[in-house]
Amino acid sequence: MKTYTWKQKRARMVFVWAIVLMIGAILGISFGFSGGYTFEKIFLIIVVFTFAITGFLAYYAWEQRDFNGAIPFMLFELSQSLLALAEGISILSKTQSQALFWFDVRFIPIACGPIFLLIFALDYTGRKDWRSKGLIIIMFIIPFITQIMLWTNNLHGLWVRQEVGFRQVGPFWIAETSSRIPGVWFMAHSIFTTLIGVLAVILILLAAWRQERRYRLQMLLLASGTLIPQVIALIPTFNLNPAAQYNPLILGIAPGAILIGTAAYRFWLFADVPLTGPGARSGPLDPQSLRSLILFLFVFILLVIGLGVIGYISYQNYETQFRSQVGKQLSVIAELKVSQLEYWRKERMADAATMYRNPAFSALVKRAIGNPADIQASVQLQSWLETIQSHYEYDRVFLLDAQNVERISSPNSPEQTEEHLRQDVAKVFKSKKVTFLDFHHDSGNGPIYLAILVPILEEGTDMPVGVVVLRIDPNKYLYPFIGEWPIPSNSAETLLVRRDGNDVLFLNELKFSRDSALTLRIPLQKTDSPIVMAVLGQSGIMEGLDYRDVSVLAVAQSVPESPWILVSKMDSTEVFAPLNTRAWELALLFGALMISAGAGSGQLWRQQRLRFYREQVETTESLRRSEERYRGLVEHASDGIFIADPTGKYIEVNSSGCAMLGYKR
Repeated sequence: MKTYTWKQKRARMVFVWAIVLMIGAILGISFGFSGGYTFEKIFLIIVVFTFAITGFLAYYAWEQRDFNGAIPFMLFELSQSLLALAEGISILSKTQSQALFWFDVRFIPIACGPIFLLIFALDYTGRKDWRSKGLIIIMFIIPFITQIMLWTNNLHGLWVRQEVGFRQVGPFWIAETSSRIPGVWFMAHSIFTTLIGVLAVILILLAAWRQERRYRLQMLLLASGTLIPQVIALIPTFNLNPAAQYNPLILGIAPGAILIGTAAYRFWLFADVPLTGPGARSGPLDPQSLRSLILFLFVFILLVIGLGVIGYISYQNYETQFRSQVGKQLSVIAELKVSQLEYWRKERMADAATMYRNPAFSALVKRAIGNPADIQASVQLQSWLETIQSHYEYDRVFLLDAQNVERISSPNSPEQTEEHLRQDVAKVFKSKKVTFLDFHHDSGNGPIYLAILVPILEEGTDMPVGVVVLRIDPNKYLYPFIGEWPIPSNSAETLLVRRDGNDVLFLNELKFSRDSALTLRIPLQKTDSPIVMAVLGQSGIMEGLDYRDVSVLAVAQSVPESPWILVSKMDSTEVFAPLNTRAWELALLFGALMISAGAGSGQLWRQQRLRFYREQVETTESLRRSEERYRGLVEHASDGIFIADPTGKYIEVNSSGCAMLGYKR
């Protein structure tokens, strides 16, 4: 039965308690023991746990530094720990610029970590002789260039064309990688680090296949723990989930660290390394083979980066065309609706114009108001209002006198004059102009209406006689028209908004929010919202978060001669679903090309090694045959042949020589 030292027991206990504490903290926050921002706190707990457990794994490896592979393993885990630390500082930063700085610092360990992992994999699988200084220098060239590109991006834009975005949730800054538009070198760096990491995993898996059973679980845990973060890292790198609200990289490193820790503390990793099993050692490479390996790896890396960059440029061109196409579609829909809204407003004003400064109508109103006993005038006026109300589909048309008393209405059912209407009528009497009364509640939380106030002025004196109110119910035409979308879509909708003080006020009912008209507001400080951008004067295709905090693509246009702004939008997940499909197709295509390039490079290197060893065998065989011929000539010569070293000591003599001297050989 295997026994364990106190260091082993301590390491296991710390590892287990770290997991227990993390689970306890997550459960505590989930059940509301720590107030608001639940998901953000859980995310931060996972970041802190990742920093702690990877740091402890690095310390564990340092304690085992005399064992093979411990130092590169320590450097790999230390890079993971520093990555989590930078992520945590970014989340807790005071400003968005500080959050972005620490988010970028993460790329130092991100670039170097896979190289340390590959070096560890070479040591762990018995291929330590393969890693020469030249090979290590070549592998660190790209991370070195990455740092230059990262910190000088504002000079050339080769790292990213648009940085990640951040949203502040309470005291936390949460990075949104979906807003990042990568540059050419970002993709080259990402492909290189992914390739190096996958190569390390392949080496471990190949070694696991050749090992006896007791080592396989250990190696499979190591391979899984290093592969999971690499797979999850592809999501923010290639923006495979535009709707993601958190950077999932740490969420991949955390379970990976648990698996690696299990391999370390379950099997006492470095004290029981499978270096002696069948096929574990390949033997040291001769200098020529090592040089050729370095050359082929260098060419292969350049080839892969070239293929990756070509694939990325191809994807970017397709994405640009696709975005332009979607933007045009949204723009056409917005233009169509804006033109129809403009036409609708003009029609309503034209209806008002039939009564405004109309001598016959003004005289009729004066007769009906001035002499209630004039039944004929009242009947004619009632007929006129009923015609306007029925033909132009107004909700209600009514006449108020100069004292705000309702005299005639259609339908003929008197209503109490609301206080806001009294104030609006007073302004109309003062301005003596037709006024369009925007979306409003007549009373409290009652129905929403629009209205047109038409002042009726006495001919010649311009004294106000009364005002005709054309009341409009937006539910009959406006809201259904705004809500229509000409093509099938699950997320597309049109919003009608206006600025109201320091807020954006929604004027229509929304697809994903009930009772939102004249209720829902967005503060102008939320500049990551396309709706706010539109109200602040920005135009064209915009990306950002809508009223649901969901990433959308939007186009906005102002409605002429009104305070209204119409926004057509669609969820990014729906917009870019075909784009993501194209991304996967390109990834599979260029992945196959990269695998083919790797297989071809490996086959070429193998053929070169075989040719070299064949030449070595042929040379050895030639020397052997030459030596046999030489020995035959010497042995069968009739003369005595004696061979001596510089001191005079005989080291070889033939049979004739022995016979001449009478001595045995």
